[in-house]
Amino acid sequence: MLGQEGKGFALMMTKLSQERLAQAIRSATVVETVLDWTVEYTSDRSVFGQKLANFQNTQFKLADLKTKATVARVFTDRCIFAVHGRKARSGRRRDGQDVSLPNFTAKQSMSACNCSAAGAI
Repeated sequence: MLGQEGKGFALMMTKLSQERLAQAIRSATVVETVLDWTVEYTSDRSVFGQKLANFQNTQFKLADLKTKATVARVFTDRCIFAVHGRKARSGRRRDGQDVSLPNFTAKQSMSACNCSAAGAI
């Protein structure tokens, strides 16, 4: 048994922020990786006699996804600093609500490019 009996939930909640940040990092990384694969695919694939990446709509969609992926990464990085930077200065951690939004943002980016943790498009 870890900790005291009846205190499991409280113990688990002490690591909630860190777990949410870890999931946000994973989600942002998956989005970036799948976007890189998609750019490579569209650069190699030819449709109607021209590269898929040369179509204006494809460029717009890829630019939109890149923007969302960048927002997710930057927001996650700032939340990491906010949580761990404050802990270093104040000696306390932030609660789970402070880091649930970057996780949501990263998952929204994953949804926008139709990818999952499995990496399929």
